[in-house]
Amino acid sequence: MESGIKTFVMNQIVYTPQIVKEELKDIKKERFFVQELREAIKKSGQRIFLLSGLRGTGKTTSLFHLFTSLPDESVFYVSCDELFSRGFKLEEIVDVLDYIHKESVGVKKDFFLLLDEVTYLPGWDLKLKILRDKRPKLYIVATSSSSIPLKKSVELARRVYEINVSPLFFREYIALKYGIKIPDELSLRIRKKIGKESLEPEYIKVLSIFGTRNIFALFDEYMRHDLPSSLKLSDPAYTSSIENIIKRIVYEDFSKYEKFETKMLTAAEILIKYMATVPADGVKFSTLSEVVGISKESVAKLLNSFELSMVIRGISYKGRGRMFKVPKKWFFYSPSMRYALASPVAGKAECIGNLREDATFTHLSKAFNSLFYSHDADFIANGLMVEVGKGKKSRKGTVIFDMEDKIAVDRVPLPLALLMV
Repeated sequence: MESGIKTFVMNQIVYTPQIVKEELKDIKKERFFVQELREAIKKSGQRIFLLSGLRGTGKTTSLFHLFTSLPDESVFYVSCDELFSRGFKLEEIVDVLDYIHKESVGVKKDFFLLLDEVTYLPGWDLKLKILRDKRPKLYIVATSSSSIPLKKSVELARRVYEINVSPLFFREYIALKYGIKIPDELSLRIRKKIGKESLEPEYIKVLSIFGTRNIFALFDEYMRHDLPSSLKLSDPAYTSSIENIIKRIVYEDFSKYEKFETKMLTAAEILIKYMATVPADGVKFSTLSEVVGISKESVAKLLNSFELSMVIRGISYKGRGRMFKVPKKWFFYSPSMRYALASPVAGKAECIGNLREDATFTHLSKAFNSLFYSHDADFIANGLMVEVGKGKKSRKGTVIFDMEDKIAVDRVPLPLALLMV
């Protein structure tokens, strides 16, 4: 056994608790999905868990929170980019762990392998599959700053539990920043009753929890600050961090995982900034082709790559009697990302309607497993028809998510509706 590998593993075991403690000293509260991960580990029956999502959503921090909740002797954390830089192999690390523990880890007793930046390892998905198959009590939780390779993996199909890590939800944002805690049972009642019964009792309860704080003002603030870094950065620094995220997605992830040439990378940055300035239904391939200066086929490839990166998502039309294919509507997972990219060009006021629809999309896509749109509604979520906008007229069979303090079976204040998640 090579002494360098053994020394590295021993150092990880000794120093990781101190490093994790330092990293978490200013992050006292977990993101909601960490609890979802814990529940999945207990109940899903899977033993490989992938955390995929937009860059900057707190995936690495979630591994640290998970690490602190497990006994020291049953968990090992490592960042795989460091393994790659040192020329170490994952199987060599596991061999050292076997040696240190004097038994094969994950065979007779539960053992957790927390792998950050797992896609730095060549053949990572096959390696995880082999480890899982040979060690019946080994649990692997893996992340990657880019979701592209995780979502393109073939080896792990049906053998993995994937958690799509979204930007902060509204309920999560107010809990983390202001300590305003909407109980799970209240959130669930909102989800179950929306569009079926009046939410007036729930609204009264929510307003009592908010106290003197204005729910609409905090919602407007949330839409511009929905990534975790906003909790500690000034507005200019936060905007700069978003611009940096886009550049890393384009010039690192697209270059590495999609093999795009320089011309396509430049086009990708122009394309996503333009998309931030137009509404969800304003994304036309022909227009994008003209604006960016590439073919429609290349536009389609870039949109697919941004979708794999969880920057945007296209939702399809649902309706009857259509003689031609209706284009998708494209939403940003992060309203504040759209805001940061669009506001210097389109102006802040022009972005507001788009931000509200993006926020609604992000929450509905988490709450419901089916999401479409039609000519009669901005969204159709598991049959629930939703229109988003201020002062829209009521329409039979449709719920209006409004920015007004009015409530009825078919009209719900938008901030209240999004507390369903």
